[in-house]
Amino acid sequence: MSRISNSNIEWTWMYGKNRGFSWNMGVGCKGGCTIETVGFNCYAREYFETRGKNSYPEMKNFEDVSFIEKNYVKSFPKQPSMIFVNALSDVFYWPPAWIEKMFARILQHPEHIFVVLSKKPVIYQSWKDCHEIPENIWFGATCLDGNEVSTYQDHLFPFQNNTKFLSLEPIREEIPVELFDPEAIDWIIIGGQSGPGKKFYPSIAWVAKLVLFCERNEIPLFFKDNLLIDASGVIQKPTKRYQWPQVKK
Repeated sequence: MSRISNSNIEWTWMYGKNRGFSWNMGVGCKGGCTIETVGFNCYAREYFETRGKNSYPEMKNFEDVSFIEKNYVKSFPKQPSMIFVNALSDVFYWPPAWIEKMFARILQHPEHIFVVLSKKPVIYQSWKDCHEIPENIWFGATCLDGNEVSTYQDHLFPFQNNTKFLSLEPIREEIPVELFDPEAIDWIIIGGQSGPGKKFYPSIAWVAKLVLFCERNEIPLFFKDNLLIDASGVIQKPTKRYQWPQVKK
C-alpha cells in the first residue's frame, strides 16, 4: 500500500522539514476563488489545472468535488506527523458520509495531528453535534479580512479541547489586533499573495502589529515563505518565523 504524500506547505513541517503530509481524500471545491472573482486562484485550483487533471482523470472540472478512494486508503507515516487532511479541497463541500470516513481513520491514529482548514468554518458546528471529536484534530479557518476574523473565531471557540488557528493568507489589509480573541485561537499563520494574478505584499507595519500582539498573548505566529513585506515601496523578505503551538494533552 502506498503512503500519503509529503507536503511542501511549510506549516505542516512541525516535526521537522519535509515531515509534513497531505491526505487528499477529497479533491475539488465549489468556492469559486479565481482570478476573476477574488483576484487570485487558490493554490488547489492551480494544482488541479496544471497537474491534477492527470492524477484525477475522473474529474472534468475543479468544481466536481470528488472522493478519491485511492488516496483515502493510503497508509500514514509510522512516526508522529502533521497531516493536512484537505489540501486540495474545502471540507465545507464534503457530504456527511465522507466526514464519517475521515473520522473513522483519524480515531485509529491518535499519534498524528490531523489538520482541517476551511473558508467556511461554520461547517465544524455540524461535526460537533454528530461526532466524538478526537483531540488530535486541529481546526483552521482561512480569513481574508477583519470581518471574517471576528466571525470565524466564534465558529472555532467551542472546540476547547482542540487546537484552533486562523490562516491569514493572503493578508491584503490591516486587520486590527483588537479583533483577535486570545481565548479563541491557539495559532496564527500569515502569508502574501504571490501566486497567479495580481501580487500583493502587506505593509511591514501590519505584520509588526501582529507580531507584537502574538508575543504579548503568547500565541505562536507562523510566516509562510511567500510573506514578502512592503517597507516604503521596497519589497523585502522578513525574518523567518516558524512557530507552532504546543500539542494539547
